[in-house]
Amino acid sequence: MMRGTLNEGNVLLNMRTWKWVDGVFESGLLSNREFPYLACSSDGIAAIDAESLGFDGFGHEIACVEVKTAVAHSVLEEALSLGQIDAYTCVAGDEMFSRLIPDSHKAQVVYQAVVIRASFCVYVRACETGVVYKVVVYVPKSLSVTCWGYMVLQAGCCVQ
Repeated sequence: MMRGTLNEGNVLLNMRTWKWVDGVFESGLLSNREFPYLACSSDGIAAIDAESLGFDGFGHEIACVEVKTAVAHSVLEEALSLGQIDAYTCVAGDEMFSRLIPDSHKAQVVYQAVVIRASFCVYVRACETGVVYKVVVYVPKSLSVTCWGYMVLQAGCCVQ
């Protein structure tokens, strides 16, 4: 975990050179304005050109950024086998999402987008020497509404 945390700043700096990224900013704990007890801690926030990535009907959008640094050799081999294009794109829950985002990270990616009410999350798989692959995940409104309702209900039961 410590290696990954140290690597996040380098990855965010590198993101500024990607042609579909308009800007990127480090972030910490982010809470929802309407429901401040719903919060997440994404590694960054990016302004992206979603249309240039093939997302028709979208323009310049805000996306949460999640950086995961791989250190295990087997994970690196798997990640390196995927890292052949500039950026993968997928929809949360589709076959590409299942293939590109490890099971242990899927909920985090969707949750962050839902909490900050973004339609996108940029998932970056990195190693200590650089970016291995990147995925721009579209989180449809229908999924956001379902997740949002569930989170508010769950949090509302716990907060008095």
